[in-house]
Amino acid sequence: MAVYPDIALEVPAQEPEKFVQRFETVVSRYGGGRELRKQKLLFPLYDVTLRYQKITTGQAALLWQFHRERKGAFEEFSYYRFQEQAYASEYVGVGNGEQTIWNAPARQALSVEVHFDGTRLTDGADYAYEPGAGVDGADRIVFAAAPAAGGYITMSFYGRLKMRCRFAEDVLDFETWYGRLVDSGVKLRGLPNA
Repeated sequence: MAVYPDIALEVPAQEPEKFVQRFETVVSRYGGGRELRKQKLLFPLYDVTLRYQKITTGQAALLWQFHRERKGAFEEFSYYRFQEQAYASEYVGVGNGEQTIWNAPARQALSVEVHFDGTRLTDGADYAYEPGAGVDGADRIVFAAAPAAGGYITMSFYGRLKMRCRFAEDVLDFETWYGRLVDSGVKLRGLPNA
């Protein structure tokens, strides 16, 4: 999978990103004001809006080409947040009783805690954490034994969050693209981590 170009290290981003967590809840309303709610996602998805204060036409063209290579909103890609911060209970995957190697939703993470169905696992005994050894430069978790089928693997850490996402928009000419990068922002739609 492709990785969003890391030009934020060269070009200061405004705010630097607008980062929004999204849950999908189905709400049914009944007489008397009662509600019935159903959670479609157990873990949040994240949407990002990127704006750059001082981006050159050449840098904007690099991002435009990346959008083109993804065929707009069609192809997903990996995006690493620019800012390092603490994250709690980020989704890694669902155990299947066979797989021992999992990509972490982070890059060069510190203070890593891995949980299986809410129980904290022991680094070095239950799993090994391998920075940068996963797909797209992500960190990797290697379990001593495959997590049982159906159990949720989560991770808390300090670092840069890796997100699977796609562009929110399909049709953009270069002038609009450049204007959005500077003014209103280009939107990335978060997808469930695989």
